[in-house]
Parts: sequence; C-alpha cells; structure tokens
Amino acid sequence: MDDNIAGLLSSIVSGLVGVIAGGLVSWYANQRKQRLQNTLELQREWQGEGMAIVRMKADRLIRSHPGKDLLHMELQETPENYSNLLRLLTFYQRLYMLIRYRQVTAALVPDLFGREFTWWHVNCFRDRLPDAWIMRKDWMALHDWLQMHADPAQRQAWNDAAE
Repeated sequence: MDDNIAGLLSSIVSGLVGVIAGGLVSWYANQRKQRLQNTLELQREWQGEGMAIVRMKADRLIRSHPGKDLLHMELQETPENYSNLLRLLTFYQRLYMLIRYRQVTAALVPDLFGREFTWWHVNCFRDRLPDAWIMRKDWMALHDWLQMHADPAQRQAWNDAAE
C-alpha cells in the first residue's frame, strides 16, 4: 500500500511540475511575442505618414527659431504648430517607458530608433528642453540608454550624421 501511495504522489508531483514548467514556457513565449509586437508597432507608427508630417513640421518649426528653447517657442507659436514638437517628445517618452518596463524588444531599439533619435537630440532637443521639464529627464534617460546599448561604431555614425 505504501508503494501505491508513493507512486501516486510521485505521479502527482511530476504532473504538477510539468504543468508549471509548461505554463512558464508559454508565458515567456507570449511575453517575447508581445514585446516584439510592441516594438514593431512603434516602428510602424514612426514610419507612418502621420508621423512623417509631424516630423517635417517640427523640423521646420525648430529651424525657424534658432537658439530658442521650447518655452520661448511655445509662447511665439500657435498650438497647432507647437503640438508637433510635443508629439515627437511624447513618442520618445513612450518609447522610453516601454523600454523601462520591458515592454519592447530592447535589442531592436537601437537599430530601429537610434539614428533618428540622435538626429533629434543633437539638432533639436538637447539644448532646448527646459531643465524643469519632466520630459527632459525622460529624454536624457532615453539618450543615455541608447548610448549604453548601441554599438560604439553605430553611435559614432549616428552622431556624424546628426552633426
């Protein structure tokens, strides 16, 4: 009788371990799939027609106000014009939040977003974001993250292209 109980317990424990292991593998696979999907959705949004228009208008606005920070531009521009800058900033803020909370495939982020981010950083936002803005903290954190996770030659190419 004791052998039957031991065999039964052994079967139950083995089955339970199998169920838990299978559940973990399935959860991990779904997490990876969701991170990849989030990453590709962000890339699709960035390359979409709507964001292309936003980028062109934001670039035009930045060029029309050389040396001015965003607070000065906000006071001098219409909300429609200024909102293009905010859309860029909030896109990158969302990217940073997704990186921070591990909701994107981090290994793809430098290749998909690093070059354009570096261009916007060097040419538009690095020296124009007011120190008191929370967005500045997130912007600089994304910059630091990209610097840490990109290949040094890749970073140099991005900086050369931006300059």
